Amino acid sequence: LRNPSSAHQQACQVLLRTLTFVKNLPTFGDLCPHDRALLLTSGWSDLFTVGLAQSRVQFNTEPAGGDRIFVRLRASVDGIPTETEVAKIQNFVERCQVLDLDMKEHSYLMAALLFNPDVPGLADGRQVEILQNSAHQSLNEYTTARYPLQPLRFARILLGLPALRSIKPKIVTELFFRPLIGAIDMEVILTDMLLKGC
Repeated sequence: LRNPSSAHQQACQVLLRTLTFVKNLPTFGDLCPHDRALLLTSGWSDLFTVGLAQSRVQFNTEPAGGDRIFVRLRASVDGIPTETEVAKIQNFVERCQVLDLDMKEHSYLMAALLFNPDVPGLADGRQVEILQNSAHQSLNEYTTARYPLQPLRFARILLGLPALRSIKPKIVTELFFRPLIGAIDMEVILTDMLLKGC
Protein backbone atom coordinates (compact mmCIF):
# COMPACT_ATOMS: atom_id res chain seq x y z
CA LEU A 1 0.00 0.00 0.00
CA ARG A 2 1.27 3.43 -0.92
CA ASN A 3 -0.20 5.10 2.19
CA PRO A 4 -0.51 2.20 4.64
CA SER A 5 -1.49 4.16 7.74
CA SER A 6 -4.50 5.78 6.06
CA ALA A 7 -5.50 2.57 4.25
CA HIS A 8 -5.37 0.49 7.44
CA GLN A 9 -7.40 3.09 9.34
CA GLN A 10 -10.06 3.22 6.63
CA ALA A 11 -10.10 -0.59 6.41
CA CYS A 12 -10.73 -0.86 10.16
CA GLN A 13 -13.60 1.62 9.89
CA VAL A 14 -15.14 -0.34 7.00
CA LEU A 15 -14.77 -3.61 8.91
CA LEU A 16 -16.44 -2.14 12.01
CA ARG A 17 -19.34 -0.78 9.92
CA THR A 18 -19.66 -4.17 8.23
CA LEU A 19 -19.78 -6.01 11.56
CA THR A 20 -22.28 -3.50 12.94
CA PHE A 21 -24.49 -4.02 9.90
CA VAL A 22 -24.32 -7.81 10.29
CA LYS A 23 -25.04 -7.75 14.02
CA ASN A 24 -28.00 -5.40 13.54
CA LEU A 25 -29.73 -7.67 11.02
CA PRO A 26 -32.63 -9.16 13.02
CA THR A 27 -32.68 -12.29 10.86
CA PHE A 28 -28.97 -12.85 11.55
CA GLY A 29 -29.61 -12.73 15.28
CA ASP A 30 -32.33 -15.37 14.90
CA LEU A 31 -29.80 -17.94 13.69
CA CYS A 32 -27.95 -20.17 16.15
CA PRO A 33 -24.53 -18.89 17.34
CA HIS A 34 -22.74 -21.66 15.41
CA ASP A 35 -24.30 -20.61 12.09
CA ARG A 36 -23.73 -16.92 12.79
CA ALA A 37 -20.02 -17.53 13.39
CA LEU A 38 -19.70 -19.74 10.28
CA LEU A 39 -21.48 -17.25 8.03
CA LEU A 40 -19.41 -14.33 9.27
CA THR A 41 -16.03 -16.06 9.11
CA SER A 42 -16.71 -17.48 5.65
CA GLY A 43 -18.21 -14.30 4.16
CA TRP A 44 -16.41 -11.45 5.87
CA SER A 45 -14.06 -10.78 2.96
CA ASP A 46 -16.90 -10.38 0.45
CA LEU A 47 -18.83 -8.14 2.85
CA PHE A 48 -15.73 -6.07 3.57
CA THR A 49 -14.92 -5.62 -0.12
CA VAL A 50 -18.48 -4.44 -0.86
CA GLY A 51 -18.06 -2.10 2.12
CA LEU A 52 -14.88 -0.68 0.57
CA ALA A 53 -16.86 0.18 -2.54
CA GLN A 54 -19.80 1.63 -0.62
CA SER A 55 -17.47 3.76 1.51
CA ARG A 56 -15.62 4.85 -1.62
CA VAL A 57 -12.28 3.95 -0.09
CA GLN A 58 -9.40 4.73 -2.41
CA PHE A 59 -6.23 2.72 -1.97
CA ASN A 60 -3.18 2.74 -4.15
CA THR A 61 -0.41 0.23 -4.24
CA GLU A 62 3.12 0.31 -5.47
CA PRO A 63 5.06 -2.69 -6.69
CA ALA A 64 7.62 -4.15 -4.33
CA GLY A 65 11.17 -3.30 -5.25
CA GLY A 66 13.45 -5.64 -7.14
CA ASP A 67 13.23 -7.90 -10.15
CA ARG A 68 9.57 -8.46 -11.22
CA ILE A 69 9.98 -12.22 -11.57
CA PHE A 70 11.61 -12.48 -8.14
CA VAL A 71 8.87 -10.31 -6.61
CA ARG A 72 6.15 -12.57 -8.13
CA LEU A 73 7.87 -15.70 -6.84
CA ARG A 74 8.35 -14.21 -3.39
CA ALA A 75 4.70 -13.10 -3.33
CA SER A 76 3.45 -16.58 -4.17
CA VAL A 77 5.64 -18.13 -1.46
CA ASP A 78 5.18 -15.51 1.27
CA GLY A 79 1.47 -14.82 0.68
CA ILE A 80 2.12 -11.21 -0.28
CA PRO A 81 -0.66 -9.93 -2.54
CA THR A 82 0.41 -9.85 -6.18
CA GLU A 83 -0.43 -7.02 -8.57
CA THR A 84 -3.06 -9.27 -10.19
CA GLU A 85 -4.74 -10.01 -6.86
CA VAL A 86 -4.76 -6.36 -5.84
CA ALA A 87 -6.18 -5.45 -9.28
CA LYS A 88 -9.10 -7.85 -8.67
CA ILE A 89 -10.03 -5.91 -5.56
CA GLN A 90 -9.60 -2.54 -7.25
CA ASN A 91 -11.63 -3.63 -10.30
CA PHE A 92 -14.51 -4.90 -8.18
CA VAL A 93 -14.56 -1.71 -6.10
CA GLU A 94 -14.56 0.40 -9.28
CA ARG A 95 -17.36 -1.72 -10.79
CA CYS A 96 -19.52 -1.14 -7.71
CA GLN A 97 -18.76 2.55 -7.75
CA VAL A 98 -19.82 2.77 -11.41
CA LEU A 99 -23.10 1.03 -10.53
CA ASP A 100 -23.47 3.60 -7.72
CA LEU A 101 -25.46 1.31 -5.42
CA ASP A 102 -27.76 3.20 -3.10
CA MET A 103 -28.05 2.32 0.60
CA LYS A 104 -30.95 -0.12 0.16
CA GLU A 105 -29.26 -1.94 -2.71
CA HIS A 106 -26.10 -2.13 -0.63
CA SER A 107 -28.03 -3.57 2.34
CA TYR A 108 -29.85 -6.18 0.26
CA LEU A 109 -26.63 -7.19 -1.46
CA MET A 110 -24.81 -7.50 1.87
CA ALA A 111 -27.62 -9.69 3.23
CA ALA A 112 -27.55 -11.90 0.12
CA LEU A 113 -23.79 -12.33 0.50
CA LEU A 114 -23.96 -13.00 4.23
CA PHE A 115 -26.69 -15.64 4.02
CA ASN A 116 -24.74 -18.16 1.95
CA PRO A 117 -26.35 -21.61 2.21
CA ASP A 118 -23.30 -23.21 0.56
CA VAL A 119 -21.13 -22.68 3.65
CA PRO A 120 -20.14 -26.16 4.90
CA GLY A 121 -21.24 -27.17 8.38
CA LEU A 122 -24.33 -24.99 8.80
CA ALA A 123 -26.80 -26.36 11.33
CA ASP A 124 -29.77 -24.84 9.50
CA GLY A 125 -28.74 -24.44 5.87
CA ARG A 126 -32.38 -24.41 4.74
CA GLN A 127 -33.15 -21.31 6.83
CA VAL A 128 -30.03 -19.59 5.51
CA GLU A 129 -31.14 -20.39 1.95
CA ILE A 130 -34.57 -18.89 2.66
CA LEU A 131 -32.89 -15.72 3.97
CA GLN A 132 -30.64 -15.47 0.91
CA ASN A 133 -33.59 -15.94 -1.45
CA SER A 134 -35.50 -13.26 0.43
CA ALA A 135 -32.57 -10.84 0.12
CA HIS A 136 -32.26 -11.54 -3.63
CA GLN A 137 -36.00 -11.08 -4.11
CA SER A 138 -36.00 -7.82 -2.13
CA LEU A 139 -33.06 -6.51 -4.15
CA ASN A 140 -34.78 -7.42 -7.41
CA GLU A 141 -38.09 -5.84 -6.40
CA TYR A 142 -36.39 -2.72 -5.11
CA THR A 143 -34.22 -2.15 -8.19
CA THR A 144 -37.20 -2.75 -10.50
CA ALA A 145 -39.35 -0.22 -8.63
CA ARG A 146 -36.64 2.36 -7.91
CA TYR A 147 -34.85 2.23 -11.28
CA PRO A 148 -37.51 1.47 -13.91
CA LEU A 149 -35.33 2.92 -16.68
CA GLN A 150 -32.57 0.43 -15.83
CA PRO A 151 -34.28 -2.94 -16.33
CA LEU A 152 -30.97 -4.82 -16.25
CA ARG A 153 -29.72 -3.22 -13.03
CA PHE A 154 -30.41 -6.26 -10.84
CA ALA A 155 -28.63 -8.53 -13.33
CA ARG A 156 -25.66 -6.16 -13.52
CA ILE A 157 -25.33 -6.23 -9.73
CA LEU A 158 -25.38 -10.03 -9.67
CA LEU A 159 -22.91 -10.26 -12.57
CA GLY A 160 -20.27 -8.71 -10.33
CA LEU A 161 -20.47 -11.50 -7.76
CA PRO A 162 -18.18 -14.02 -9.50
CA ALA A 163 -15.43 -11.38 -9.56
CA LEU A 164 -16.04 -10.69 -5.87
CA ARG A 165 -15.91 -14.38 -4.98
CA SER A 166 -12.58 -14.74 -6.83
CA ILE A 167 -10.95 -12.43 -4.26
CA LYS A 168 -9.29 -14.59 -1.62
CA PRO A 169 -9.85 -13.64 2.04
CA LYS A 170 -6.14 -14.25 2.69
CA ILE A 171 -5.26 -11.52 0.19
CA VAL A 172 -7.66 -9.05 1.82
CA THR A 173 -6.18 -9.90 5.22
CA GLU A 174 -2.59 -9.48 4.01
CA LEU A 175 -3.29 -6.23 2.20
CA PHE A 176 -5.40 -4.44 4.81
CA PHE A 177 -5.01 -6.10 8.21
CA ARG A 178 -1.83 -8.19 8.62
CA PRO A 179 0.30 -5.31 9.96
CA LEU A 180 -2.40 -4.67 12.58
CA ILE A 181 -3.21 -8.22 13.67
CA GLY A 182 0.17 -9.92 13.32
CA ALA A 183 0.01 -13.71 13.20
CA ILE A 184 -3.54 -13.97 14.59
CA ASP A 185 -6.09 -15.48 12.21
CA MET A 186 -8.68 -12.99 10.98
CA GLU A 187 -11.43 -15.54 11.68
CA VAL A 188 -10.46 -15.63 15.38
CA ILE A 189 -10.68 -11.85 15.60
CA LEU A 190 -14.03 -11.75 13.80
CA THR A 191 -15.53 -14.45 16.02
CA ASP A 192 -14.31 -12.58 19.09
CA MET A 193 -15.80 -9.32 17.80
CA LEU A 194 -19.09 -11.08 17.02
CA LEU A 195 -19.34 -12.57 20.51
CA LYS A 196 -18.03 -9.64 22.54
CA GLY A 197 -19.16 -6.71 20.44
CA CYS A 198 -17.43 -4.46 17.93
